[in-house]
Amino acid sequence: AEAHRRKAAISRVLFNTRTDRLEVMHRIYAHDGEHAVREMHAPTADIRTSDTDRERLAQYVCDRFALGALGVGDEEAITPVPLHYVGSEFEAAFLWVYQDAPLPGSATGLVVANRILGDIWPEQENLVNVERGGVVQSLEFVGDAAPKQLLFQG
Repeated sequence: AEAHRRKAAISRVLFNTRTDRLEVMHRIYAHDGEHAVREMHAPTADIRTSDTDRERLAQYVCDRFALGALGVGDEEAITPVPLHYVGSEFEAAFLWVYQDAPLPGSATGLVVANRILGDIWPEQENLVNVERGGVVQSLEFVGDAAPKQLLFQG
């Protein structure tokens, strides 16, 4: 019998008050990323040996993840958080993609959109862990899910 590993990725959003930056780290299986790039661009794509293919995948990841800050200046307002691509790297079976942004001031929460690989595989599961002030809160997305709100605790 052939085992089928589930399609899953994890993103971490860290409020780093030491650097005044919001740090975002996405971890996806390199195998899944390679299949995605091959499906989107070329059947011979290789994210391990081609910087161009790896950057295509990194850009794809960045294009499918977005944050909005809740309550900055207006309790009902959603202010887009301008995420900046920092880079990518391999670690064992995973590809890491890094983004950052200035901390979103007086936000009371976040709106998170995570469609990474969900538009390719409906069974894709994406977990987002948000760490702020030592408290970790999580959101789970399946497939091409709609954005979700997270209100800060404490």
